[in-house]
Amino acid sequence: MSILEKIKLPFGRPLTPAVEKELHAAEADLQALEVERGTLALAVALGEADAGAAMDAYRTKVEALRQRVSDLRAAHAAARERDQQADRERVAKARASQIASLKTRLHARDDLTLKLSVAISNAAMHWQDIIEANKSIHDLLTEFGVSASGSLVDIRELRAAVAAELFRVGAGHPGPNNIGFPHRFPGGAVADIRLSGDPDAVPALHEEAKRATAYVITKATGAPLAPPPLTLEPKPALTTDAGVEAAPMTDADVVASLQAAGAKTIDARAYTPQKRRLS
Repeated sequence: MSILEKIKLPFGRPLTPAVEKELHAAEADLQALEVERGTLALAVALGEADAGAAMDAYRTKVEALRQRVSDLRAAHAAARERDQQADRERVAKARASQIASLKTRLHARDDLTLKLSVAISNAAMHWQDIIEANKSIHDLLTEFGVSASGSLVDIRELRAAVAAELFRVGAGHPGPNNIGFPHRFPGGAVADIRLSGDPDAVPALHEEAKRATAYVITKATGAPLAPPPLTLEPKPALTTDAGVEAAPMTDADVVASLQAAGAKTIDARAYTPQKRRLS
């Protein structure tokens, strides 16, 4: 049976401390025997009875103990290498588990970003739909002669309303000491500083749209009807006796025709207005 097999340890426990303890005990026993060597050697030199047999037994015991110390030192080195290998395997196993957990979380985040991308794409399409709807609403408001202010038709009003909605639904948890919202959804903001610390107090976008709709209907219902645009029918062109379209007449042509008809004309340059006499 090997030295490591003689040392009984619970499964998974390091071997080095136990072997090291056995090694230190054997080295202490060997050191204690070295102290007895001088006394036995003196007895042999003096020729005392049984001194030779005692020295032989001593030497056998010392040799066996030295061999045990040597074996334990080799076992200690082997135990340390085995423990280090076990530590490396344990670290590698733990790292593999951490990598697997990291991959799981990364893949889950990929799925979430895909969902967010789809949601943003849908939101962008709805945004364009609202823009198109606002164009037709603006045209009708123009016919009614009603201002578009407050109707969410103006692009600046609409952007502000959407930014407020992003702040309302995406503010997240407040920061340290309830200051700010460090994880708020990008683009979220409110124009009213009184609401910047309370997302729940911000009106929802669809409620703002309903308010704007009611406001526009009220204004449009009470607005006077705008007259239809004046359209003038084109007059037929003058023609000569020969049936040829006549050229447009100039001021000089008009004056000449009046003189030919015997009408009196006034030269504006020589005209002096008469003062009215007061009676």
